[in-house]
Amino acid sequence: MKFERPQFDGYKKTELDEQAISLEKGRLIKGVDSHPVILRPLTPEEYRVEWKNEDITSDVAGVNAEDFVYMIDNTKNIGVAVMGEAPHWRNVATPGDTTYTDSTGVKHHFFEIATKGIGVVKSEVIKDYDYETLAIWNEYDNQINLGHSWQADYNMFEGDLVEFNKKLIGMGIRSEMYWVIAKVDKVSFEGKLMDVKNAREKGVIHKNKQLHPYVGVRVLRTNHRIEEFTESDISRQDDILTQVIDNFNKETMFTGREMSVLDKDNKADLEKYYFVVTEQHIKNLAKLISNGFTYYHMHSSNLTMMGEIVDTGVIEGIYSRNKFKNEEDIKRTEVFNGVRVGYIKDMRDCILGLRKLLTGLTHKDVSIDRNKVCENALATFKLEFDDVVSIKSDKKASPEIIKKCFEEILKRMIVGRETLPALKHNSLSSWNLKALDTKS
Repeated sequence: MKFERPQFDGYKKTELDEQAISLEKGRLIKGVDSHPVILRPLTPEEYRVEWKNEDITSDVAGVNAEDFVYMIDNTKNIGVAVMGEAPHWRNVATPGDTTYTDSTGVKHHFFEIATKGIGVVKSEVIKDYDYETLAIWNEYDNQINLGHSWQADYNMFEGDLVEFNKKLIGMGIRSEMYWVIAKVDKVSFEGKLMDVKNAREKGVIHKNKQLHPYVGVRVLRTNHRIEEFTESDISRQDDILTQVIDNFNKETMFTGREMSVLDKDNKADLEKYYFVVTEQHIKNLAKLISNGFTYYHMHSSNLTMMGEIVDTGVIEGIYSRNKFKNEEDIKRTEVFNGVRVGYIKDMRDCILGLRKLLTGLTHKDVSIDRNKVCENALATFKLEFDDVVSIKSDKKASPEIIKKCFEEILKRMIVGRETLPALKHNSLSSWNLKALDTKS
């Protein structure tokens, strides 16, 4: 297989408590160590494909989506292993060129293949270091088992994520693309692969048989997120920029984009790169809102360094309220003078992420005019926001007020450098948005 890499010689089998620490994972950010991990591809007898995007093909002959259905394996004398460096606690990315041809015949090119649900355990988030069950309580007070994903991660109100990603791309949104989603019969535990039945009995996975482990393989232009870049040290930032700009130049070559090849060490080139990525993220935001969708998790760890959105399973349509699972999600549908809370939160989070990227590049002596950023972002949002579609998608929407809110939030955060408090812990009234004032 073209994407196979040598086994990592420095990795050794350890006892569970030591292993949980040595397998510590997170995006490469401050305070979270990263460690190479050995992965063993699952055999066809160990998984069942549930959904697949047949319109995605590898640019390398003989490479298939199923080659990336794998689990952690640190056992001795394994035959074939793939080495990856996981930037997420249950996700590992591998370089690999793929192409998705949409229904209109347009080709979309991707340069990394990421597998989600591989069994990585990030020890610092395990509640009370409960290694036996590997269970924690997440931010919604739901008990989850670390390292594995479930059908619910890939099956949503719009159907499965394979089809939903196609829909997003068809709307002009730059998104992750799921290539294959499989129901797996093996999970990782104590340095070995275990049958799901045994894992359920031991409490490694949920005892509810409906919560069966799944693995998803998605393609991206880059798996590097804005948060990872801004939270990394200088050396790591250089590595990230090298990979991102290389992929950026690849896409320019494949698509015929009217832009010269960029040099990551050229400050003027990095300024050009910033404006292209910013324009794409603002376009994503405008398209989502005008089509009646709220992301509600549009923070910098879900925005890639090449203008993509990831973890798209959390996106909800305004009129799917009966599908919302908790009070926080229901809150996103609240309306204030023609604008949903979810729309406003997405504006704030997206702009904050782009401001973080701006600041990160400024620390590398890249000169970026904030007034120009504001001017270009506003023009992009107004161009990409469709008033007619918005009213059709959300009968309570006011396109005029939505655009006014975006303009105010943009200017306050980019030019005024104001940080509007997160709505998860603060009320919208704390923002004092003039655009929402019915008297103005």
